[in-house]
Amino acid sequence: GIRKGKGKERYLVTTPSLVSSIFQSEDSDFSEVHSSVVFAKQRKRLPARVSMATFGTIDTTTSPHNPNKSYEVVQPPTDSISSLSFSPKANYLVATSWDNHVRCWEIHNSGASMPKAAITHDQPVLCSTWKDDGTVVFSAGCDKQAKMWPLLSGGQPVTVGVHDAPIKEIAWIAELNLLVTGGWDKTLKDLSPATRDLGDWCSSRRL
Repeated sequence: GIRKGKGKERYLVTTPSLVSSIFQSEDSDFSEVHSSVVFAKQRKRLPARVSMATFGTIDTTTSPHNPNKSYEVVQPPTDSISSLSFSPKANYLVATSWDNHVRCWEIHNSGASMPKAAITHDQPVLCSTWKDDGTVVFSAGCDKQAKMWPLLSGGQPVTVGVHDAPIKEIAWIAELNLLVTGGWDKTLKDLSPATRDLGDWCSSRRL
């Protein structure tokens, strides 16, 4: 910028880290130039495109975060998903959720999904596991019940065991032909259908 004073003009030249003041007499032809240099702290500037949106607001101009280009299943759960498990024998995906449902989809190679079946518990479902032959799904949750769902045959789920508190984990151990559950009652329970009818618990262990 130029600031005029009495008998001379003042030229201010600025750079990010330097401010120069050059004084020139009105009657000179740039033959006599007196200059003084003053260093100044560099000022940090925000990038031109930095958003100043208020904390807690949602930016609706960007698309959902999906860096892996994942596919979304159709008719997803209406509440938080607590577990996912794939069939060991087919392209079936089972999800348990806090809306009290256990859902199954058939997943195609193209990434498309087709709802196959669903069952409900009385309270949120926390876990599930497949039998190693891919015919049965076991599920458990906050209703303190472990259920067996003969999915491929289209049968209805049956309760195969209970805890005194919500069941947090369930697992099928193929080598032992054994179903194991762990609950918030600090208890492990196991069932061996090879030795008795499914639904009769063999033993329990308090941790």
